[in-house]
Amino acid sequence: MSNTNKILLALSVVLILSVLIGLLYFARISFINKKLFHDTILMTGVEINTEWKEIDVRNLIKIDKDRHFIALYLDTPFEEPHGARGIKIPSGQVINPEIKLIDESGEEYLFVHSGARGTDISNYSSEKELPKKKVYQKLLIRSDFPIKTKEILWSGYDTKDLR
Repeated sequence: MSNTNKILLALSVVLILSVLIGLLYFARISFINKKLFHDTILMTGVEINTEWKEIDVRNLIKIDKDRHFIALYLDTPFEEPHGARGIKIPSGQVINPEIKLIDESGEEYLFVHSGARGTDISNYSSEKELPKKKVYQKLLIRSDFPIKTKEILWSGYDTKDLR
């Protein structure tokens, strides 16, 4: 076997191993995310726009984890690039919708951007602690720029599961 063939064989092996390691890494992250997060679908196929979208969340939102947030599963062409602090719209601008959770007594809980899961799920957490014994009736969401979502999720996890 010539030196050129040996080099090509070695490069091929390195490339194949790199691809396999990458696939295993992403499969592991996907498994961890599915195991770690408990998601409840609040609504599917939603376009968030300037009008307040009202979602009935009675029987859907429960405070049973250490951490809770609204997760927007974004549809193309919307994404949340690493470190973006919000949703990147087609023009390149980064925006965040307004989100409010309303309890049975009419008290509002404002949600602000708190992170992401990959580039297609943007997370929003309440600015103040959500009481466990309240009944939450509706979620209100709007945006000055229309945002297409595949799903709006109620997500949660327990910090002990991070270990």
